[in-house]
Amino acid sequence: MSMLSNSVLIMEDCEDLIKPRGSTQLSNDALVNLLNLGDGLLADALNIKIICTFNADVRKIDPALVRKGRLAVEYEFRPLEVEKARKLAQKLGISADITRPMTLADIFVQKQVIRKGKKHKPLGFQNN
Repeated sequence: MSMLSNSVLIMEDCEDLIKPRGSTQLSNDALVNLLNLGDGLLADALNIKIICTFNADVRKIDPALVRKGRLAVEYEFRPLEVEKARKLAQKLGISADITRPMTLADIFVQKQVIRKGKKHKPLGFQNN
């Protein structure tokens, strides 16, 4: 049994990879490899699960990725409702006046770090 067997492959920022075939030759080759790895003889042998994240409209991805029987789960991250955004900000110690739905990025950017008298926006998630 292979070390890859029963594994999960997580691929982030796959916008170029999942474009409809015909966009570019590079994306065609990569997409065909992804389809074979996720749903084909190779997939059957390895029992691999693939998670792809992307920031594109789902209507702009290759239809083969979402055909019946191929896509197990689809999840769209939307902005948090005002009350949920407020609760998260409070839990993180972020004092911000939240009056509209917000993404996680919007909430985290509310927290400012002060260094040497200058305000800097933190990069990434901060541990509290």
